[in-house]
Amino acid sequence: MKIAIKRWQGLNWLLIGWILSIFLVLINYQRWFIVILSYLVAYFVLSGLNKNINLILSFTKKHKLLHIYFGILIVSSIYNAYDLNSAFIGILRVFTMYSLVLFGYLIASKSTESSYMLKGILIAIIISLFFGIYQGVVGYNPLGGISDIVTQSVTRISSWYAHPIPCSCFFIVGVVLGNMLIDNLFFKVLLLMGMIYGIVLTQSRSAWLILIILFIVALVYNLVSGKFKRYISRKKMLYLLFICLLIGLIFVVMYGKISELYLVIMDRLFSKSTSEDMSYTWRLMAIRLFTSNASFLDLHTYFGHGYNSASNLLANSVISSKFTYNVATTDNAYISIFYDFGIFGFIGFAWIVFYSIKNIFKQRNVKRQYPYYITLVIMLFSFFFDAPYWISVGFLFASFYGIGVSFNEYEKTQNKGDD
Repeated sequence: MKIAIKRWQGLNWLLIGWILSIFLVLINYQRWFIVILSYLVAYFVLSGLNKNINLILSFTKKHKLLHIYFGILIVSSIYNAYDLNSAFIGILRVFTMYSLVLFGYLIASKSTESSYMLKGILIAIIISLFFGIYQGVVGYNPLGGISDIVTQSVTRISSWYAHPIPCSCFFIVGVVLGNMLIDNLFFKVLLLMGMIYGIVLTQSRSAWLILIILFIVALVYNLVSGKFKRYISRKKMLYLLFICLLIGLIFVVMYGKISELYLVIMDRLFSKSTSEDMSYTWRLMAIRLFTSNASFLDLHTYFGHGYNSASNLLANSVISSKFTYNVATTDNAYISIFYDFGIFGFIGFAWIVFYSIKNIFKQRNVKRQYPYYITLVIMLFSFFFDAPYWISVGFLFASFYGIGVSFNEYEKTQNKGDD
């Protein structure tokens, strides 16, 4: 019996769950929350039920504000339900995201060394990078033949993530994990180059902005903590020089392809005015639609209209004559959450940005900063697409948030010990 439990505990539950969430996106399964909840129940039972129960009880006592927040989301789902079935579905969706936070918390709290789980995620992202490069070479996505949701583009890759923007999001997650897991500077930079090339192939404008923000946060952290000087050595400088020469050689060999991609990205970034940019226009029109009837005397302003209400409203509204069709997304998670869960839901969600940055600077162990960087990445991408609503992104987002909560607890106990 004990051997069987150890086998279940040894599974990479994080990787398997994430792969499952990617599959659910590809088949566009609307009852994804039932599948994910079933998977999480299996984890809670098979990975050590008694220990999980004790950790869950401890979690509920220590994090009352988090439970109040999810309680508000559940109240919103019930308040806006038009029948018992819709109320039940809304509660299940919210409870699934809460369970994912708990899932990440349990993984981090029980694992003395969880790097093998993260290595599994990183390897999967690297494989997806090669699949994306193959997609760029052949000019189409082979998965398009079996999935209607996969974006088919001859110029932008999406790998097996169904769309270029989530694809670029996961490539940046790969950069974060690679920086933490890989000690050898040469392989670390090699991975960075590969992921950046993948981001180039997605032609995601938002990804470049987010990479710059991450670089600034990491640079400020190293300068403030005094680690920048200790990090640079003569050997590492030689490595960096060699890598710069290698990048230069690659640029010369692939100048034509790189130049072509550069012109396409610059065109997407700068050639259109905001009035001609369809993404900008769509988000602006969505904001106007959602705020047109908002009132401080209306309870909907505080508690929203229920899970996925923004999507349903957009799908059934004429946004502008510029659009020949409507899509059921705001392309901005902050707008969606404000409409779905009101001001209270919006404030709790937006607070995660500050929570992530604060804990990056508070965490003394650099190797344990990754959950905060990853939640920050997804929060930044949430300005450009409905990241938490995209279940493969939401799975990692909630799980890594839970891992960060556990790490934050550990850091507090360490600080108390030092005092």
